[in-house]
Amino acid sequence: MMVKHVMIASCLLIVSLAFTAPVQAYTHIAKYMNYQGYLTDASGVPINGTRNLRFRMYDQSGAACNWVETHNNVTLINGIFNVTLGASASPAAVVVNETFRKPYLLQIEVYHPASGWEAMSPRHVLTNAAYAMASRKVVYQQVLTVAADGGDTTTVSGAIDMLMGAVPFSNPPYGAMSPAPSVSTPWVIEVQGGRFNESGTQYGGFSYGTINVPSNVTIRGQGWNATELSNINTINLTGNGQALESLMITGMGDTNVINMSGGTNCYIRECKIEAQHATPAIDMTSATSCEVVENNIVCLGPMSARGIITSGMEACRIEDNIIDMANNIVYASSTGSYGISTAGGNMNNCYILENVIRYYSTGAAGIGPSYGIGVSAGDSRTQVSGNVFWV
Repeated sequence: MMVKHVMIASCLLIVSLAFTAPVQAYTHIAKYMNYQGYLTDASGVPINGTRNLRFRMYDQSGAACNWVETHNNVTLINGIFNVTLGASASPAAVVVNETFRKPYLLQIEVYHPASGWEAMSPRHVLTNAAYAMASRKVVYQQVLTVAADGGDTTTVSGAIDMLMGAVPFSNPPYGAMSPAPSVSTPWVIEVQGGRFNESGTQYGGFSYGTINVPSNVTIRGQGWNATELSNINTINLTGNGQALESLMITGMGDTNVINMSGGTNCYIRECKIEAQHATPAIDMTSATSCEVVENNIVCLGPMSARGIITSGMEACRIEDNIIDMANNIVYASSTGSYGISTAGGNMNNCYILENVIRYYSTGAAGIGPSYGIGVSAGDSRTQVSGNVFWV
């Protein structure tokens, strides 16, 4: 039986839904869309009774999106029906997981026992009401928001896993987000104020407290006095175009807090990094064209610590940082601390400018040497000037 369809209205309700991974849990903001429509037969007579309805979403080009959902036994009264997309009871709901940052079309299909599914025509353009799904945050292209309430996820680890389609976002209706991070389509993970306990990313292989940042992704907070990433073991910036901005990062234990080893075009700006006897706080070994600028590095605890290792780095800049190592060098088993050092390697075409470094020059018997900046005889075309040492 041929039917006609007329859309009456649509509106949105946003609620919260939890997903659980084998080793970690995220709260993802599920997007529900209330949809009301009107069905008639081929003669224009409103239909009464029940029908099975199927809904599909397409982008403006007509390409099918990941999302499709069936609602069985939908009640029609004088042709009018109401469904909540993303909340089907039977079969199981399929969360509406599109970003709502581009035009979408909704296709409605009606099931006839004798002939199967019939697609209504034309598809309907989703108008402003659907885009309220993104209204709780500033919407730009290629941005995910981390917030205790109203964001895409509640952790940076979860945002990276969502972006890259890692567990628990690896199966439909999820999968890697589009466009993928690249030089021409970089992504920003915008972290709102608060303290975020990071269990670690599934992307790149899970290790507790380790965040593997994809290339061409920036993690940006609201200032280190407002946004804290805690329980960090290591943040890996070992690809291309990765960045950390305006964050408090607290490391746990004897840890290499930020690993920039081998990274290219990466930077860390306006962050505060606190760790127990970090080894080191930032590892820039063999980094190329990277920057560490205007950060505050504090190493705590009783053992020796390292601020920044620069061995083998090329065309990098370390400038206007405060590096405080004065809380370390207590036990005789310590081997000494330093603020910035090549650690026996060389660096080329680099700048180490106007940093303030605080450290102990003496300590318990048996402690190895402590110093502010250590360079090597093989360093080439590297400028070290304007630094202040507080002993």
